[in-house]
Amino acid sequence: MRTVHPDKIYREIIWFCSSYLLKSGPEATRTIINSVFSEWASINNDYPSPFSWVDSRDSEQCDWLWNAMQVRCVGTPLNPLTPEQKYWFACATFDNWEGWNEQQVQFLLENNPRRNRAKFTQVSFQAPRIQHKAILLDELKSAREQQKRRDERADGSVPLKLSGKIHKQLESIARSRGVLPKKLLNEMIEQAYHDLVATRQNSQIDSR
Repeated sequence: MRTVHPDKIYREIIWFCSSYLLKSGPEATRTIINSVFSEWASINNDYPSPFSWVDSRDSEQCDWLWNAMQVRCVGTPLNPLTPEQKYWFACATFDNWEGWNEQQVQFLLENNPRRNRAKFTQVSFQAPRIQHKAILLDELKSAREQQKRRDERADGSVPLKLSGKIHKQLESIARSRGVLPKKLLNEMIEQAYHDLVATRQNSQIDSR
């Protein structure tokens, strides 16, 4: 997967659209714009805010959403640089997703025998992309709630607010080490606590 900087993405999109439209002529340009607008309106009407339950500013939530979609065969061959970029990539991927093919459905059912097979096989008057999007959102929301409950039971975690500067620094360090920011922060705090305990024990020994 290749890594793409946000500024480069915007420049490439603008360059491609401008170049293509300039070559197409005014009449074709109007047709293309109207077609794109109509398609976008249809997609937006079906699911205007599919991930409204995810905070685009929360790195842990964005990382979770991106990974959860990937393991469900919904993704893109690009590698977002930041958690927020992962959120918007996930939204764009969802908007343009046409649903699972037969091989992907078979893989999902075999990979998780507890999945409700009826949801994938029942006859529906909806287009596959609409039916599959509903299934995907239902799975993602359920999985997120289960994850939150597991985390709360495991360590009784409490919300921790970081300044914008510290949050960016934490994300940079986490990316360089290939771990999630939350996991890195937990490891750093645990290490600092162990160091503190060791220092106190050594001080007590020296004072005897």
